[in-house]
Parts: sequence; C-alpha cells; structure tokens
Amino acid sequence: MTDLHIHTRYSDGTDTCSELLGKLILNGITTFSITDHDFAGGNFAMIEELNRAEAKLNFVTGIEVSSIFDGTEMHLLGYGFDLDNDGIKKLIENGSRLRREKLFAMFNHLESKHGIFLPEADKDELKNRVVVGKPNVVALMIKNGIQGTVGELIERYLDDLDTESFKSDARRVIEAVLKAGGAVSLAHPIEIMKEYGWDFAKIGSLAKRLKDVGLTALEVFHSSHGQKELAEYKTIADKYGLLISGGSDYHGELKTVKLGRLNACGKEIAEEDLTILSAVKVVYKGAEE
Repeated sequence: MTDLHIHTRYSDGTDTCSELLGKLILNGITTFSITDHDFAGGNFAMIEELNRAEAKLNFVTGIEVSSIFDGTEMHLLGYGFDLDNDGIKKLIENGSRLRREKLFAMFNHLESKHGIFLPEADKDELKNRVVVGKPNVVALMIKNGIQGTVGELIERYLDDLDTESFKSDARRVIEAVLKAGGAVSLAHPIEIMKEYGWDFAKIGSLAKRLKDVGLTALEVFHSSHGQKELAEYKTIADKYGLLISGGSDYHGELKTVKLGRLNACGKEIAEEDLTILSAVKVVYKGAEE
C-alpha cells in the first residue's frame, strides 16, 4: 500500500515521526512520503527513524507548499528532491517566513473580526513551533472552550481571512523542486473547485497552464475524491501528459482521514497507479531488501 500525502507534528499533523512509523507499519503501508506544509524537517527525522528501526518501507522526500498562480491559490506537492539543495533550502525558508506571518494574521483576524482572544501563553506555544496552520489554531480555540469541529471552526472563523499574500509563487516552487531533482504535483484539485466554484474544465485549463511551466503530476487519488473525481482527474492527467500522484492527506487526530485512504469510495489503489513514482528517487528502500 502507498500513501504520498502525510503530515506530522513538523507542520499541522499530530504524530511524531516515531508514532507515524508505527502506524504505517500497522496499516501495511510500504511506500510513503511526508508532505508537511512549507517545511522539510520531518524528512530528516523520518530517515533517522527508518534507519534506527531498519524498517521495511520505501520513503520519498516530500513537502506541500502553499502557492499562488495567476491569482489562484493552491497547494503544490514536491517529491523526490535533494534535501540539501540550496534552492530547496531557500524555498523552505521563504515558506516558513510566510507561515509565521500568516499565524500572526490569523490571531489578529480572530480578535478584530470575531472578538476571539486566545491566552497569550497558548499563542506563544504556537509561535514557538516551526510551522503551524489553521488546524493548529483551531485546536487552540477548542482547547479554550469554542465549540465545533476543526472543519466547522476553520470555515466559520478563518476562511474569511485573505491569505493570498502568504503564498509562494507557483512558478518558483516548481522551478526549485525540479532543479533539486524532484517532481511536482497539484494537490487535491477538488479543494480548488470548491474554493472558486470551478468545474472540471477549469481545473483542466489550470493543469495545462501549470504543465507549461513545469508541473509534473496531478493528485488524482485523494481521500476526498469520489468516483467522479477519480475519473475526471485521470482524464485531465492523461490529456495533458501529467503523471499521477495520490495520498490520504493524513493529519493524525486533527482530521478523521485514515492512513492509506486514497479516495472516498473505498477503491483499492495499486502502487503502479501512482505513476509519479517512476519519476522520483526513493531515498530509503527498506521494502525492496
């Protein structure tokens, strides 16, 4: 089983790399990638864990970068890149800076727009983390008595915050990952459709324009994609010569998504269906021994 979209405590997930490794083994996942938001530190930690445990898994480096392309906000997944590449380091530095600015903006937005003042000690705890996201802020809200699920509270209190200025330029993201020997996939296109009210044709147009500037793949398989989305995104990928990636978008306790769940309809996804694996380097090959 393969899962190429997983988050850890290095961004807005709840699992340490050690905890995640145990769950991967328990769930029978043999090939995976960590795709924390705008940060790659979890990759180093996971490689250490894999070596320590002599785990029989294959690992691909990964990152999910909050990006913008001609006014459209999106997430781009980078895979198989060299962690020590200078361009990747600069990309991560810029992404971490933007994430930190966004965190302060979220606190200010909650106070000025919604009258929600969180304890300074709790806010400081988040400020001291390397990378945080909306789920982390909402978890803090729930801790302080605000009722609702993570998704409900994000929609109610944070989705009305303009985040365009906190995104990395998609062209630069793609260029940096490609130059570092990696591949880039457009993440969960269904979220773009929901955000902008788009149809599949507009996603196809976006995919084509991104392909023209170097996009490698489309995330056809995702825990939120139903049968119709799987078919439509596969058609788009084939039409524009894009490879196919897939992952659960697992975050641990902050979301109900299960590891290894690559669609919303219970369909079994074979590793060979994730054609992006043919274009990326596997940095740890425990499962092939």
